[in-house]
Amino acid sequence: MGNIYWRSPSKSFFWFGIAFLFGIGIAHVFGQLAIRSVWIAGSLTSLFCLLLFFTKYQIRFWIICLFCVWIAFLLYQQTFLPPDIFSIPQALSQKTKISGVISGEVIQRSSSQEVVLDKITLLDRQTQGRLLVWLPTEPQVFYGDHLTFHCEIQEPNNIGIFRFDRLLESRGIYGTCSFPGFLKIEERTSPSIRAYLFSIKDFFIEKLRKIVPEPHATFISGLLFGGGSSFSRELREDFSRTGTSHILAASGYNVALFSQLLLIWLSQTFLGKRRSIFIVSVLMVVYVFLAGATAPVVRAGIMGLLVLVGSFIGRKAFMRNILLFTACLMLIGNPRLLFDDVGFQLSFLATTGLIVISPKIASWFSFIPEAFGIQQSFIASLAATITTLPILIWHFGSFSLIAPLVNLIVLPWIPYLMFFGITGIFISLFSFSLAILWILPGWALSFLILHIVSWLSFVPFASVTLVSSYIWAIGIAFIEVWFFWKWIYRKEQKLCLPNI
Repeated sequence: MGNIYWRSPSKSFFWFGIAFLFGIGIAHVFGQLAIRSVWIAGSLTSLFCLLLFFTKYQIRFWIICLFCVWIAFLLYQQTFLPPDIFSIPQALSQKTKISGVISGEVIQRSSSQEVVLDKITLLDRQTQGRLLVWLPTEPQVFYGDHLTFHCEIQEPNNIGIFRFDRLLESRGIYGTCSFPGFLKIEERTSPSIRAYLFSIKDFFIEKLRKIVPEPHATFISGLLFGGGSSFSRELREDFSRTGTSHILAASGYNVALFSQLLLIWLSQTFLGKRRSIFIVSVLMVVYVFLAGATAPVVRAGIMGLLVLVGSFIGRKAFMRNILLFTACLMLIGNPRLLFDDVGFQLSFLATTGLIVISPKIASWFSFIPEAFGIQQSFIASLAATITTLPILIWHFGSFSLIAPLVNLIVLPWIPYLMFFGITGIFISLFSFSLAILWILPGWALSFLILHIVSWLSFVPFASVTLVSSYIWAIGIAFIEVWFFWKWIYRKEQKLCLPNI
């Protein structure tokens, strides 16, 4: 039995992926270490020689696991700024002349523009690291613009117990600047693919605003493309108190749930399941590019494609490895995502819930009507809510007592709202009048969802702040894993045992 276990390619790959994640965890605990290149070269050479020397499978298995741990550890170390190079952390609390290039999407807030600057120079001195800057709403800036201004660089402030500084650091941002003075803007002159993609996204959002009034246009565009930041503070607090803040952005959950429901719709037509999966996959790729190909949208697209792969394969063992492979692939690009990026954690766990847990609990809710995919949407919403709960408590230290109820009422309708939003935008390209008529059901859904969230936010003790939230998060995660193992996974294993 042991030999069969060790020689199974699927299980071996699974443990190699776990070893890679373990290596990132070790690096996260130790932080930045001074590791000389000679030690790196020597250790990797030694592992490679051991791999060639030993022929016994079990020993080679552990050597490869150790190799994965060490590679992950080294990749994590590369995310730190070199100590011998001038960087933004060395210029904190200093007012100076700053120049840089806008390296990402410009986020339009109600009272400011939020941009990330790269290729920064301080007093004409090249500086490592990126800078988060809040600018006035006018004049409007765009991706690729070169900015020069005077400002005092500040250390990022945390939001309650949420480690906003670590989230920014995972993206290479080490300082912030609010409303700088003497701003000079030099527009980008050379063409750029990313600038073109952002302009397409802005074009679609502008079309949406012409066929749907506010705040519904902002809500729908946030679901589709991300960016619910222009909501009023009161409305954002309502979403926070009801535990539904996660639906205000283009997330892996929103896109995965929509793709799953769209697959159900198309599968019931003459296309069949295989053609439907192909069509939805192509639409998913097109969506990523039309939405600007920003990091959250790309991540959401990958998670949505995972759901489609799961529907195509239909085998738990393969999906386990595909999920793990996708996570490791994204972490190779940025190992900091695992512990510091709450968006990555929520997207990955929500997709895991959709793929792994949703099919296991489907029989519990057979009493819910299957028409229009309501049952499937409800089950998927519940599975995603369960898997993401510990992460929300860990990062934000609060728990909405009515969050399960609100999510189960609101989330099943999100795919329909996204559907009317997407189709309404494309119809508006040909006729605004027809688009306004078509999107009326979506407008009604948006009106209903926003009012439900607003009404239920006034429920007494809707949200409570947890003392020792980390302990609560770990405890809830342990209970969920134990319940899934004991009452679902082991029950399936017993049902699969042959009669003797």
